Amino acid sequence: MSLSRDEIYSDLERLTRECDVNLFFYPLHYRAGDFLFPKLVSRALQPRDKILLLAAGVHANEIAGPLTIARYGRELIEHAHARGVKLIIYPLRNPSAYGIPGKRYNIDVDDEHVEHGNNDFLRYELADGRVLGDLKEGKEFKAWGWSSDARFGVALPPETKLMHDLMRQDPLGQVCALIDLHQDFLTRDAPPLSYHYAYGDLARYARIVAEIARIAPLARNRWIGAGYRGRDAQGRASRDAVSQAMQSDAQGFIVRHDGTLPDLLYRIGEAQGRVVHAITPETSGATPLEIACEVNWIWIRGVIELVAGE
Repeated sequence: MSLSRDEIYSDLERLTRECDVNLFFYPLHYRAGDFLFPKLVSRALQPRDKILLLAAGVHANEIAGPLTIARYGRELIEHAHARGVKLIIYPLRNPSAYGIPGKRYNIDVDDEHVEHGNNDFLRYELADGRVLGDLKEGKEFKAWGWSSDARFGVALPPETKLMHDLMRQDPLGQVCALIDLHQDFLTRDAPPLSYHYAYGDLARYARIVAEIARIAPLARNRWIGAGYRGRDAQGRASRDAVSQAMQSDAQGFIVRHDGTLPDLLYRIGEAQGRVVHAITPETSGATPLEIACEVNWIWIRGVIELVAGE
């Protein structure tokens, strides 16, 4: 089922011929070469439209997200538009390294010594003057800001900096939901399973989770260490540090304010007094790719219906 980067681009171009969406490509420059960063947007966005922001492929080896959009693209666009929900889709957030076996970050960096990950969107300022990118369950904070704000001095990778720039031009005040599709290749010895990061009233997703549980085991009350890097004695990144792990609840949810894209969208909505559904579906690397894509599709379809009914 795997598709090359060029095949992903071809599928995106096909969607513009078959569906009411526009495709844009933006250049990204690396030492290893130049790559194109794609973005799909519903045509004729209106100021009062509800928008689902859908993102995938930030980590190069997590191919299920881009494949979900390629496989279900026409169906998801038609499903959303038929229910009055418009779309902004970032289908391949890390095009330079997409699909390279074992690769997580962009093509120029050494994964073991990367300073800032490429899902870096938010910084929290604490009352004592410290600045954190991860509050875990939720330390008290006095302010937050985009991690690209100059005051934080964060050197973001090119693909993340570009997405910050593009999103600042998006009508984020109309975004009612964000789904960021991932796969977990980092939690050691994880069998086929699914879990989900989310915020707010998690009970509103009960029907979606029940549908997922019929095709993929839920990580119920399980310790998840993926993506939270400690350092070993040699200073190398330890991607499965026990001290950084968090436990999912009985329905497979984890609530973590970790400075990622969903955290940013949730905080934007909160600041505006709006509910923004901000969800990160995860399936383990041992989960068959077909099942991982189906789990993603259940989340997309379910959130579209949820937003349309609000």
